[in-house]
Amino acid sequence: MGAIDRLGQLADGATPDPDLLLHAAFGAFELGDRVLAERILRRIIDLRPGMAPAHLNLGNVLQAQGRLAEAALSIRHALKITPRDFNAHSNLGGVFEQMGCPDNAEAAYRNALDLAPDNPTLHEALGRMLEQQAHPDEALIAYSAALKIDRNYAPAHTAMGTLLHKTRRMDDAETAYRNALEIDPGHSAGRQNLAVLLHETGRLDEAEDHLQQVAKELPDNPLPHINLAKILFDRRNLVKAVAACDAALERAPGNGITLALKAICLAEAGDKDGAGFLTDMDRLVTRCELSVPIVFSTRAAFNASLFDQVAATPDRFSETGTDAARQTRDLMIDPTGPLAFFRSMIDEAVTHYIETVTTLEHPFTAVRPRKWRLVSWGTIVREIKAGEDTHNHQTAWLSGVYYVRAPDEIDTTASDTRGWIEFGRPPREIRHTFEPTITVFPPMEGVLILFPAYFYHRVLPFSSACPRMSIAFDVMPT
Repeated sequence: MGAIDRLGQLADGATPDPDLLLHAAFGAFELGDRVLAERILRRIIDLRPGMAPAHLNLGNVLQAQGRLAEAALSIRHALKITPRDFNAHSNLGGVFEQMGCPDNAEAAYRNALDLAPDNPTLHEALGRMLEQQAHPDEALIAYSAALKIDRNYAPAHTAMGTLLHKTRRMDDAETAYRNALEIDPGHSAGRQNLAVLLHETGRLDEAEDHLQQVAKELPDNPLPHINLAKILFDRRNLVKAVAACDAALERAPGNGITLALKAICLAEAGDKDGAGFLTDMDRLVTRCELSVPIVFSTRAAFNASLFDQVAATPDRFSETGTDAARQTRDLMIDPTGPLAFFRSMIDEAVTHYIETVTTLEHPFTAVRPRKWRLVSWGTIVREIKAGEDTHNHQTAWLSGVYYVRAPDEIDTTASDTRGWIEFGRPPREIRHTFEPTITVFPPMEGVLILFPAYFYHRVLPFSSACPRMSIAFDVMPT
């Protein structure tokens, strides 16, 4: 009988000891059986509802399964029993951080810091949340607090360097990265970030040396090979750039960042067929009208109800809204009403998409997820100014957009593409010389577009009196 079977028998015993079961749950989790770990922890809670560690660890197991809203509820239950458990506050902050709720995560980390003020990791986590809420000065104070407690805490130097790097304070960022490496020469995150900075500031040889070292330190990590490919692309050593992309794909098959970069390298090298295979719009992009939930009389009624609910959702704290444009926080945290119907509709559409592309031989489809969670946000805009750069969604597998409302000023014929979604143009930071193949689609109310998350896209400039609303989402494998 294997260890998992023995743990299962223990969980199903007639009069199990909750303390012994807690150890069994740890064992099941360590052995990779999250379902059994959850079952054991729920059995403990049935036997002893006031056992805080069971609720806390159930939250950790649920978080590992991507069931974040349930995880937050479970950890909050633990905190009702033991409100001064700094680990529970810290874990709750981690769940909210993963949910994309930096304000709630900030509050949880501050609660943890009230109980453990000398914990540098918590100060660094607080800094990350402040940074996500567009409070860079406060974030720097938090990182500085971490370093005041432990000057040799390399991750805080790297976090500070990353923030300074984002705000283009390049000399200070470089100093922070080098401080991290002086403390810990094996701190690969700091070395990798330093290499990116050196690349951006034209010191390609030193950047490449650092990346080669990171590749040796992290032999299974694709990121150093991706960054090496970018340097080789800028050198116009395209054969080696493609080889670096392939090295990254060996370590992370189907990695979207790599597939996007490899397509650009191939196009720059004149291999239109190879690039076109990786960015095949005809096979990998689908458009369809979503069916109307039965409780709504018409599509217009459903979209109107959806519009009102999304418009009432708070903004993303990292991107404060304006009269011309605003973006909501995650709509999938605990959806109700029209959004609950929408989530079911999207899950069904994603399932159908996966079933459809399963027949394709493609590196993107080879890593299709069996389970996923949705991260979604509403975008309400009256104007997109000229010069909007393209982007992709690097942490997701599949992305999509559903059009809730399109203003009359946006034409849906090919004669005027203002306000349409555009695919295929590389971002400006990738200095290419080839002429990209561009595809555009109109924003038509009730229409859903699904596409690989690594496809570069943008909304073309437009201006209107009435708002254009879309709901975008990412499919995140769990």
